[in-house]
Amino acid sequence: MGKFIAAAIDRIPPEEYEIAAKNGYPVALIIAAKPYSPQIADHLASHGYEIEVKRDSEDAIDRAHGLAILRGNPKSNLGWRIILEPEKKKFSYQFIAKTSDMRCALVDLLPKEFREKILAEATALKIDERKKESQPAAARPPIKITSFEGAKGLSAQHVFIAGLHNGEIPRDPANIQDLEICKFVVGLTRTRKRCYLIHTSRFAQTRKYPSIFISWIADQRFEPMEINAEYFRTP
Repeated sequence: MGKFIAAAIDRIPPEEYEIAAKNGYPVALIIAAKPYSPQIADHLASHGYEIEVKRDSEDAIDRAHGLAILRGNPKSNLGWRIILEPEKKKFSYQFIAKTSDMRCALVDLLPKEFREKILAEATALKIDERKKESQPAAARPPIKITSFEGAKGLSAQHVFIAGLHNGEIPRDPANIQDLEICKFVVGLTRTRKRCYLIHTSRFAQTRKYPSIFISWIADQRFEPMEINAEYFRTP
């Protein structure tokens, strides 16, 4: 999903970035819940895109932000705490508790293998940041990532709603809740120009089926796209 969204953003004309900047909204808004939002955010951040993750009850952690902090300061306790937050409490708490008196740094307590793995990811981000700085400003549109709840009050030229599957939204197609309909409508109505409704047939070895909500939209409003290896080979 991250790769497709990046390719779609790359095709947005420069004049649309100017319009978005002038009016104070992002040129691209990505609406996705877990487990899709971290994958999308990690892909975009690691490829040099400037992203902003809006935190709420569904998205409490911005891992890319933690990596960015460690990229600038590998000893930053804040950076390591952000990285440790999604880890199992039994693993992370033993290290965090020892830094409560500020006499030692988290980086000095962490297992060598874990520490080196995370710092390698941070270093990779640094390489991509250098590439990004060499690009013209118009090639770096502001990108905001949030959940359905966090999308309220936002809008963008291009909106990407990712993870539209039965069993997730809605959780039960035979017993759809009003709140789930509201979430979907909120996502659609964030769009100023074009909305991408993204679903997949398989995610992490789990079979997925398109959300019934997609069938509620008139066929003539769709431009169907099948994203596969051939799609990315086509200029």
